[in-house]
Amino acid sequence: MAEVLLSIGYDTEKPYGELARTAEGSAMRREQIRFDKRLIEELDSLGAPRTFFMLGDYLQVAAREYSHDELRAVYNPCNPLSDIQSHTYSHCVVRNISGRDDKKPLTVEDFEADLIMANKCLKDILGVDVSGLRMPLGYDSDFSDMPGILGVLRRQGFVYVSSNLREKGAIRSTVTTKRQPHTYEHVGFPDLAEIPSHGWADAIFTEDYCKRYGHRKIGSLGARDHYVSLISLAKDLSVKHEQDIYVSLCLHPWAVREFDSDFGVHRAIVSHLRNVGGKIITYSDVSNRIKRLLGSSTAASQNNEIPIQA
Repeated sequence: MAEVLLSIGYDTEKPYGELARTAEGSAMRREQIRFDKRLIEELDSLGAPRTFFMLGDYLQVAAREYSHDELRAVYNPCNPLSDIQSHTYSHCVVRNISGRDDKKPLTVEDFEADLIMANKCLKDILGVDVSGLRMPLGYDSDFSDMPGILGVLRRQGFVYVSSNLREKGAIRSTVTTKRQPHTYEHVGFPDLAEIPSHGWADAIFTEDYCKRYGHRKIGSLGARDHYVSLISLAKDLSVKHEQDIYVSLCLHPWAVREFDSDFGVHRAIVSHLRNVGGKIITYSDVSNRIKRLLGSSTAASQNNEIPIQA
């Protein structure tokens, strides 16, 4: 039976850069880490798998104030519900992004060096070998037109990337049968998957974002209704098309701390998902499922059987 498969990713990044190395950044970091601990405890109580995409710079500066054991106790990489992956080292980009002139795209060589630094931080501090990457800010397309970037990801041991985080001209994306995880087999990288995200960039639910861009404040109730509607849409699509529908969220702990400090939105998401018969899996689980289905589809085609729809 077709089902809705939800993956929740937390881009764990602030503070980073110059701010992270100030007294203000130190206070922000301590407050954020306290919240992250509460968030993880809540997810544990809900039995909810999750993926934390950790920024290397954030983690490295945090390690000046916390021991490695303290940070491992917070993010708990040994927890079977936890999936810890990379968010790059410096919060870099590899494409131009409209409205973000402060972000200059890295060369392929510099991007690879950045990933190597991030991988080392995550290994040294949290003891994890990463295989997944969330691109900072994200793009309105995937990396099908950037074989050099895909080559870097393959060389550095990544098996999936989440880079397509919005639709063209928007800061959101909806759930469709087309906007689903896929491999890069069509450009020669069958071992590398793309996991696009769905829904609003959650910064839109924060007061600072609304002030900066002149949006009305949406708040926690609006956030709850938004995420619940994504799940309902996915359920309708799974029934109509008789196929699994993936919904992948891109959240940020610093934003969640504002719009869902009591975790009511999270509880509503999990409750509604389970009411429609869906389940939560990690981003790594998504990647593994997609490749397994692709392998089954290829084998079926070779045997003149009907391919399994991924």
